[in-house]
Amino acid sequence: MTLATFGLISLIGTALGFRFNVMALIPAIGLALLYVACIEVGRGDGGGQIVLTMILTATALQVGYLIATALRSIADIFLNTHRSRFLAQGR
Repeated sequence: MTLATFGLISLIGTALGFRFNVMALIPAIGLALLYVACIEVGRGDGGGQIVLTMILTATALQVGYLIATALRSIADIFLNTHRSRFLAQGR
């Protein structure tokens, strides 16, 4: 699989991170691993390469989820700080 594919998988993990809790990663990783295994076997790749691709796919999903969670936390901190200042001014 190419680097662009792992980037796309990471974006899928980011979308999951913005919308769902961490339990959504379990079926997403399961479906992604099934998809990767089918594609790699269909291409005729060896067992080692299939396992490595599956590990990288699961890692890309988790990294994307982690990035989204961090961005969501930063946004919550910023919005709560901004809201607190607005309310403190008496408006």
